[in-house]
Amino acid sequence: MAHIVLVALLNILKCIVSFYLVFYVVISLAFGAFKLSWFDVRMPFDHVTFLDFSKCCSSYTDHQLANLVSVQLTYFLSTWVITFFIQTQVWNVAIIITILHTILSSVVMLSFPINWSWWVSLFFGMVLMIFLGELVCYCRRNQGQAKVMFFTKQEENDSE
Repeated sequence: MAHIVLVALLNILKCIVSFYLVFYVVISLAFGAFKLSWFDVRMPFDHVTFLDFSKCCSSYTDHQLANLVSVQLTYFLSTWVITFFIQTQVWNVAIIITILHTILSSVVMLSFPINWSWWVSLFFGMVLMIFLGELVCYCRRNQGQAKVMFFTKQEENDSE
């Protein structure tokens, strides 16, 4: 029993580390793509200067756009990495990562996130990770079982 718990904790630790590795790679690429003048190592945790969805797009800074794109791309790309470690219940890992990210964001930025746009973005990323991760795991489990066949009406009648 203790062995199973240890393996589960190690898998979750691998997922968390890979999530933040992907996050920093994506943030670095966004830094270059948006031609930002300064790189902030706290950027993955920045909920203070996160963009506000209630304001129109013209008021967003490049830093805010890079942060938004980075959050969403990180959740999308890290899902693929996480499915190497976890074959079932990706939803559980996605929720753990999101809760831990919220806690770390509060600690790093020294304030609790009150920006509703940050919460919406985080929730959307978590839901994306859950559905995409569960879909990938489902496809891996049923890889040899499912066959997709496309028939035209004529071919369908001929096969009967």
